[in-house]
Amino acid sequence: MSSSSQQWPWRAAPATDELRRDYTSSSFVETDWADVNIPGHWQQSAAFERHMGPILHRAEFSSVQVTPDRSNIDHGDGDRVWLQLDGVLYQSDVWLDGNYLGDTEGYFFPHQFEITEAAEARRDHVLGVEVSCSPPSDPHRQQNLTGTLQVPEMHPFDANPGGIWAPVRVVRSGSVRILHSRVLCISADHTSATVACRVVLDAATECDVTIETRCADVEHVLVQHLAAGENRFEWNVSIPEPELWWPHSLGDPTTHLISISVLDHSDRVSDRVERRIGLRSLAMKRWITSVNGERMFLKGSTLAAPRWLSDPDPLVGHVHRAKDLGLDLLRIHAHISHPAVYETADSAGMLLWQDLPLYRGMHRSVRRQAIRQAREAVDLLGHHPSIAIWCGHNEPAGAWLTSSEPRDRSSSRRGALRYFLDQELPNANRSLLDRSIARTVSALDPSRPVVASSGSAPNLARLDGSDSHLHLGWHYGDERQLPTLAQRVPSVVRFVGQFGAQSIPESIASQMMADPHVTAAWPTPDWPTITQRWGAEADAFERQVPPRWFDNAHEWAEGTRNYQAHLIRYHVETLRRLKYQPTGGFCQFHLADSSEVIGWGLIPHDGTATPALDALRAACRPVIVVAERLPDHVHPDEHIMVDLHVISDLRNALSEAEVWARWSWDPAGDELVASKTAAQTGGEHTRSFGGIVDADAVTFVGTASVTTPNHSTTLRLELELRYADPSTGETITVTNSASTRVVAEAHSH
Repeated sequence: MSSSSQQWPWRAAPATDELRRDYTSSSFVETDWADVNIPGHWQQSAAFERHMGPILHRAEFSSVQVTPDRSNIDHGDGDRVWLQLDGVLYQSDVWLDGNYLGDTEGYFFPHQFEITEAAEARRDHVLGVEVSCSPPSDPHRQQNLTGTLQVPEMHPFDANPGGIWAPVRVVRSGSVRILHSRVLCISADHTSATVACRVVLDAATECDVTIETRCADVEHVLVQHLAAGENRFEWNVSIPEPELWWPHSLGDPTTHLISISVLDHSDRVSDRVERRIGLRSLAMKRWITSVNGERMFLKGSTLAAPRWLSDPDPLVGHVHRAKDLGLDLLRIHAHISHPAVYETADSAGMLLWQDLPLYRGMHRSVRRQAIRQAREAVDLLGHHPSIAIWCGHNEPAGAWLTSSEPRDRSSSRRGALRYFLDQELPNANRSLLDRSIARTVSALDPSRPVVASSGSAPNLARLDGSDSHLHLGWHYGDERQLPTLAQRVPSVVRFVGQFGAQSIPESIASQMMADPHVTAAWPTPDWPTITQRWGAEADAFERQVPPRWFDNAHEWAEGTRNYQAHLIRYHVETLRRLKYQPTGGFCQFHLADSSEVIGWGLIPHDGTATPALDALRAACRPVIVVAERLPDHVHPDEHIMVDLHVISDLRNALSEAEVWARWSWDPAGDELVASKTAAQTGGEHTRSFGGIVDADAVTFVGTASVTTPNHSTTLRLELELRYADPSTGETITVTNSASTRVVAEAHSH
């Protein structure tokens, strides 16, 4: 296949019935139309930054501009010409030279129309595309399959992502066109790999063809007879002693170019597709993932839907940042992202949890369209070795109910009861839609695990539930309850697909300080304004980090960021301490916010670093030392004991590791009561520990105990781990710390 590289000038205008009648005519005069950039989104243009659509797009081009690149295919008699729209968000009607070509639905995959006759009939052409992306009228009965691209709490309330966000191209083929292709690595080990290929060929006339497949120095040839119209073929290619693709923490992410060429009776290439594929095997059992037979504990974060899908640079940056943080997994949160994200993840060795673009409540009518788009997703993305998990639907039972203003305790309890009833009662989305999607994806792609729906508690339809969206310490409860919850209900922490807290960026705090409506009644802020403008969850903030604890919005914002770091750190440490027994991994929610909102991201929209980012980096080091969580407060002369563990993701045991535990506190006088390696108090002392740290495991070190001082102070526990790096021999030092309050009074706040 060859294509034009020229992107034509585009102009646009809001759709009206009068313009619809004439705008595709070559004689039409574009009065008051605005220039727009394609690829792009119409709200990126100043003329349409508040417009919700639909928008008419118009471009003029010449056949001279689509002269093919002959390096890709051989041209001769029977050349065919196609119009290809690589990405339209979300629906469109397409016209060429006043003739209606058809409509499109689905934003993330290409749509194509044959225009051979039109290309031969005239030299100059007019292309008209009417694009619509209707806002959801009912968030519980959505009809657009756009996922989190259209979620109000993650983007400005008046945002619309609509537009032609990917290139529009005129492409040429010979008499046989590859309409669809699918390439999957269905098995791989050090002895051999098997690649499954599938194509749908469109033949102009009945003919014989040769289908050549080349991958990793292996050539496969298939000779077939085609009927006029569509023809489907499937075959496998076996590759001996392959060079495998590995996640970055296990090895090198090696990829191979695979090409599928269709040759006509004269051995000319009629069409060709090329993909980069990684040869690797994936398995998941009880939420524990293995890659090429190597078990992995998945440390992950979620990649939020971007404000502008056409701009891949921030998304690519987040993939590299996730790797630098020590993460193994990124969850593409309820959307399908820019192609550059998947290419970058492949080369960086970053695993991806791929959600399909279904978020919360969907209308019953979308089932057929959802199955179709699931098939397109497998065709489009299946060759990427980075994709480790498919997920059909995110939070089909809905989200935790929030309010624009703080609610009293009884209404909060009613909201919680409704949420849990939604999880347990029969649900058309979970029972029909999600099962249909899961069956479809599993049949199309047997090489990966498929999660039907995410964030669903165990219920009569699915007794084992799915991954947990565990907003402990935010929507409900206290984050200190996580170890107890994990002990009582282990299934809750098999895989935690969502946890975290919102925080307020400093840029928004400055806007609050400048707005008298927000600060006039401080410390009782104008919650409806804060909620509508920036997406804050009033209930959760009032419960966990209330403004009344702070003197102004700047101090409050800093407090929210510190609390977010606190929650992230202890969730990750607790889940890693439960590694494989029973926890298979986690995804923190989110890595970065894509819009200027009070969001969940560890990186705000302005790109500034937050304490939570440093907390995640420290908690995700390959080897960490952790202590059992200290209580919120203790009393004087109380004997406490905490267990110490070293958690290693390394593939080699550490034979001579050492751990030091150090208790310290401020005395009633001026001197610090502590020792360098231990503290002598009440006849108890802590000491250094030495021994072997098992590979890819949690190793119990010992117990650190202390008798608390007899006055009010802060009790601190400092940990230090030293070990020799197995590959370089370099001494690595890892530290950690914890603290609690010693409260002399009988009762504490």
